[in-house]
Amino acid sequence: MITCDTTLHKNFRVLRVHPAGSSRPLVVECGGALFFVKLKAGLSGQTAIVSEWLACQIGVEMGLPMLAPRAILFDETTDISHIYVENRELIQKSFGLNVAFPFLENATPLYEPYATAAFSPIAKRLFIFDLLWLNMDRTVRNTNLLQVEDQIFSFDYESSLLIGVPAAFQNEQVWQHLRQNPLYATNIGPTDLDAELERLKSIDVGAIVRTVPTAWLSDIGQTAQQLTTQLTEKFQDKNRYFDLLAAVKNSHIETEEARKGRILANRLAFEQRLSIR
Repeated sequence: MITCDTTLHKNFRVLRVHPAGSSRPLVVECGGALFFVKLKAGLSGQTAIVSEWLACQIGVEMGLPMLAPRAILFDETTDISHIYVENRELIQKSFGLNVAFPFLENATPLYEPYATAAFSPIAKRLFIFDLLWLNMDRTVRNTNLLQVEDQIFSFDYESSLLIGVPAAFQNEQVWQHLRQNPLYATNIGPTDLDAELERLKSIDVGAIVRTVPTAWLSDIGQTAQQLTTQLTEKFQDKNRYFDLLAAVKNSHIETEEARKGRILANRLAFEQRLSIR
């Protein structure tokens, strides 16, 4: 089990801002190893870093091709003088603990239509994991899959809605988004989902939650016990997930033509309201 490890801050060097990623992640070197750091000020909300930490830890425990997170401390002593000023400001806003992963050199993004074909045995499990976490960030254009030689890695769970968005299970847009997940397949059924829920039963979710830095929990107004109770209750409610999978299967997929038409209609309606004023 990976624990909350802040030792990376004692002797690490910020090398550069990684060119990929809208959150302007960093590449740092510590003890001869490279790490990929996601700055908390660049993430998509207060729950993002907690979702990232927990999903990746639990995914690793479930045997999925994911990377275990580490915590890394940035503060006033961190040398960022060589970093461009705009990125330097983001680092300063992120002072405190941030989340780091082993940096995968020579990794290449894996896109459709190759995503499911390249590792079909595990693709189904990764989709179900997205379903469990209500992961909204995997799309055809952004599969969040990396390939290193013959290995595939899944990453980026900061946009999961499981924490802090209780109504997400009943949201039609969530159903549609999961239906459009590039790893979705129509043959995924309740038996597949039940197998993953059974795997979750063997994991001590509470022990993993207790590795979350207290500062992150405070930011979202939770204690480790409260969050453990919420996650355990959701993971144990099989009917909730069976209903979600059925809703995803039955959801209407908007075509590109329909999407463009909807956007145009909304714009025309907006312009009309402006002209009336």
